[in-house]
Amino acid sequence: MNVLLKAFGLMPDDAHGRIVLGWQTYDWADSPTVIVFNYFMPKLITSLAKTLCWQSEGKALWSYLTGAATIISLFGYVTVCSAAEYGSMKKRLMLSMAKAGAICLGLCIFVLFKNGIWLAAGLFLGSKVLSRTAGLLYDAMLDDISKSPAETQSISATGYIIGYFAMAVYAIIVGGLFVLPANLVSKGEMQVCPAAGVAASNNTNTQTQSQSFYEFHPLRNLLSFTIPISCAGLWWYMFSRGISVLVPDDLVGGKAFPPWVARTVYDRTRFWVYQGVKDQVESLYLCWREFRDVGFFLFAWMLLSDCSSTAMSVGVLVAEHLGIPDSVVIASALIGFISAPFGVIFFKRLNHAGVSPKTILIINTLISMGAAICVLFVGSQTKEQQIVTILVVALVVGSQIGSIGSFTRGMLSSLAPAQQQSQLFSLFELTQKGTSWLGPLIIASVLTALGDEHYVQVVVYVILAEAVLGLPVFIWFVDEQRGIQKRKEYELKPPTAHGSGGADQGGQEQVKTIAPSTAFAGTAATQEYEQHVELASTSSNPTAKATALGKVMSHLTTAERVNRNVAL
Repeated sequence: MNVLLKAFGLMPDDAHGRIVLGWQTYDWADSPTVIVFNYFMPKLITSLAKTLCWQSEGKALWSYLTGAATIISLFGYVTVCSAAEYGSMKKRLMLSMAKAGAICLGLCIFVLFKNGIWLAAGLFLGSKVLSRTAGLLYDAMLDDISKSPAETQSISATGYIIGYFAMAVYAIIVGGLFVLPANLVSKGEMQVCPAAGVAASNNTNTQTQSQSFYEFHPLRNLLSFTIPISCAGLWWYMFSRGISVLVPDDLVGGKAFPPWVARTVYDRTRFWVYQGVKDQVESLYLCWREFRDVGFFLFAWMLLSDCSSTAMSVGVLVAEHLGIPDSVVIASALIGFISAPFGVIFFKRLNHAGVSPKTILIINTLISMGAAICVLFVGSQTKEQQIVTILVVALVVGSQIGSIGSFTRGMLSSLAPAQQQSQLFSLFELTQKGTSWLGPLIIASVLTALGDEHYVQVVVYVILAEAVLGLPVFIWFVDEQRGIQKRKEYELKPPTAHGSGGADQGGQEQVKTIAPSTAFAGTAATQEYEQHVELASTSSNPTAKATALGKVMSHLTTAERVNRNVAL
């Protein structure tokens, strides 16, 4: 990884720049899995189901798998990710999960026969859950990497931009080398599956009610699905080396393990489940008692994230409902995908010009609402006007979706206290994934009552309702500067004030005190650096001490750390 970055002249000269780049390379490594999980995997599993004459059961299986992946991921958020704040495990756990997920995708190359559908289903389930949990821990490391809230937003936005360009490069490579050549492979002979409940002897009814498809072709299957999926796994594994090599292990601090954790399997299992759930519940209480801004932020974006994701797909949903050609539907999805990184670049520049992340997120939401309202008028338009409207909506909403993801990640990282990052990002993911069914459920329920002819209006009104409920909470009850100040005050409190640990809170070991006059003598320091040094040397709060030490370490090169014998 170092060799590649140096060869292209991308390796920064300063230590902090290399650490930031190392963190951002994971966006490059992980982003192609978005294409895999949203295109290649569903196509592979449903196509294999057709060759087995499962017909509608193939789509049902995919729905069950995605639901199961969400449920298992939620359990992982509450347990493993919450407990990752102990013992400096965030980076190690994140890399372990990323590598395991990449291996799962790589093993898809062995789905060589139509009976391999269950192997494909298991590999999807494993890779999807591991990708989500690794991504959560990756987001929780952002605060350890950055030095200030402003830098946090810049780093997050750049990571999103890198990720979107990675998806484009991956799509071009696998599309040109494998997917397009797959169309040159013979499709083979047609097969006919009789409809359920039709007797095999009744040939007329069988032909009328049956479904036809091309027989399973191993080479076509390889080129169309399994090789692109395996390439994404190789990409993920290979480029994950960036964060492994460039981000020091001692940069990401952690709390001491509880004293009752021993080396037995039972105690370790108890720790992962019990301590994770316990810390997650404490984080909920913490949001209510200490960090109201974080609590209101999570509630607001529980609604607004579902609103933005539904708005992102509104063009595709409406186009399919109106009978717009598939080529236009595909084009609208591609336009939304291509416009996303340019939207992030634009709003990142606005942020550098002084526009706050909160203002940017409000703008993103209002623009998405405006684009959704435009869809209300497609019913009275000609077919050509409908196509233009849908493409424009895809362009506008697509340019907002990347910015929303980037600035919500950066804003939560700035508001959440150190060593509570994993727990609060877990809560954030819980509110996102746990309510992602809300919009579709409301739409389905209303359509059942009113009929399909009101489809366009129902979709748009649900988007607007979620925005109207969530946006006032975000505008009136979330103050980023107040939240950052609350965080600083919390981290300076003694451990007895908030039960963060320490010898008097159950025997957790204290972090070693280092005097600035001996450990950091001669180091060039800014005012912020001096504050971190002072806090690391004088604070009796292990959470604040470990956080300050991590910030101090980010100012030092690896050689300086060794020379000064600085250790977390």
